Amino acid sequence: NSQDVRKDCIAAADYATREKAQSHAHVRESVQLYEAIKRAHGTTILPRSTMCGNHLGQMVHQQVRACATRLNAYTTHNGKCSHTACHDQVETNKHAIVQCPRYAEAREDFTRKTGVTLCDATYTDIMAINHRKLQVDKTVLAKALCTFLAQVAKKHARHNKVQVDHASVAHSLDCNQRRSIIPPSLAERAPD
Repeated sequence: NSQDVRKDCIAAADYATREKAQSHAHVRESVQLYEAIKRAHGTTILPRSTMCGNHLGQMVHQQVRACATRLNAYTTHNGKCSHTACHDQVETNKHAIVQCPRYAEAREDFTRKTGVTLCDATYTDIMAINHRKLQVDKTVLAKALCTFLAQVAKKHARHNKVQVDHASVAHSLDCNQRRSIIPPSLAERAPD
């Protein structure tokens, strides 16, 4: 039966991902996001009715979940954040979204729109669009998050001289290649 084969493939990929998560922090973060999304929405794929807003922001959201962004920790750069106040911290998704002073203004804008502060304690629920737990309208939360992520991507590109007119996956992990995260509505570029 093809459905049994699909379930077996997914189970094998999930097992391999959990094994990799033990030694790779970025994979561990991706697994945590998928688990939070599943708890909040009943599936690891965000429903179309939930994920809305800025298209670039949606693509960046997909990249964060697949730990395949263009942030320095995931590229051939030295992995360090280039902001002087970060003192050579590794530029992970969570660092950029929650901690880096470069994106403080965008975080403040997100907080004004949603009433929720982006911090370590709320990061996973915000990225999972867990509107019930955060007590925010799901459309307001999704649109504010996508706008914020687009601002992060554009500002990061300006400071790191990266093209940002598209949001292709920098390097997809084998564990996430099987998951259709956002149904393509535009012609997609091949991964870099």
